[in-house]
Amino acid sequence: MVANIVPVGNGQAGDRSGCCRIGFYVLGTMLGGFVLGGVLTSLGALLQETGPVRDHAKWLPILFGALFFLLSAGEVGLVQLPLPQSVRQVPRSWFWRFGANAGSVAWGAFLGLGFLTPVVCLSFYAVVFWILLMVGRDVGLALTLAYSIGRAMPVISIWLLSSRSGHDRVWYLTKVEPLSGVIFVINGMLLASLGSFLLTAALYR
Repeated sequence: MVANIVPVGNGQAGDRSGCCRIGFYVLGTMLGGFVLGGVLTSLGALLQETGPVRDHAKWLPILFGALFFLLSAGEVGLVQLPLPQSVRQVPRSWFWRFGANAGSVAWGAFLGLGFLTPVVCLSFYAVVFWILLMVGRDVGLALTLAYSIGRAMPVISIWLLSSRSGHDRVWYLTKVEPLSGVIFVINGMLLASLGSFLLTAALYR
């Protein structure tokens, strides 16, 4: 999280240029999420029309219920899931190479694409699989845009706090970072709840 937030407007919490950088970062994140949504929903439309998925659609709630339980266990560290992900980080040199505003857009877009950087929360995979096998284009795009907004919210929140209080952004990051484990627990509980709901609905359908 620290590497994702600090470069965006770092050291300029209260001035106009810092605000512009945050805005461009959010714009890039939304663009990246829109592209991700377009790719996933297009691939999902193809998969959902294939024989194996269409003919066994009634089993999908059970499959997803079990998948969500597995992901919830992985989210809280009970099991290790070797899910595919990139090990790349966004190059900090982009801010010098492209300039502050264009670099912020590029930084946000790279993160918004999801798969190009390490996936911290396994709930991301739950959203991806849900889009690919269960929902249509409109819902899929809404889910990926919601994911993009979620990626941008910590940046916006810490920027607002540092702008109002005068504390350096790094000071807030040191306070927030130890609480990151709470996010994994909450995600795990949500995934387990969704898994229970899907399995129960499938059982009594």
